[in-house]
Amino acid sequence: MIVFDKRKRVYICIIILMITVALGAIIEHFEGETFTEEIISEANIEPGVSPGGINTDGKVNINTANKEELAVLSGIGDKLAERIIDYRAENGTFSQIEGIMLVPGIGEALFENIKDGICIE
Repeated sequence: MIVFDKRKRVYICIIILMITVALGAIIEHFEGETFTEEIISEANIEPGVSPGGINTDGKVNINTANKEELAVLSGIGDKLAERIIDYRAENGTFSQIEGIMLVPGIGEALFENIKDGICIE
């Protein structure tokens, strides 16, 4: 059994009190907050799709991804990512993933490498 002198017991009580007050403040701050469905519905985000260009399955949405998100794909560097974004700006979104092969510099071989990691929704 551990025995504390009077001074240590006071310190322990003060620490417990401080932790309790801090936790109460945190709980009060976040009380009533919901961070999933409510926020997603307010932002008009479809389930399974993140606001950026990578969905919840980890696939890169070639219609919404930014340069950094596109560059995550194997074989897609900064220049090809910029070409994809430029292509979208000029021609609109892709209706199927194979449409990415219309971007200069992306052929069948590169498409085969990235097709499992991309989506259009």
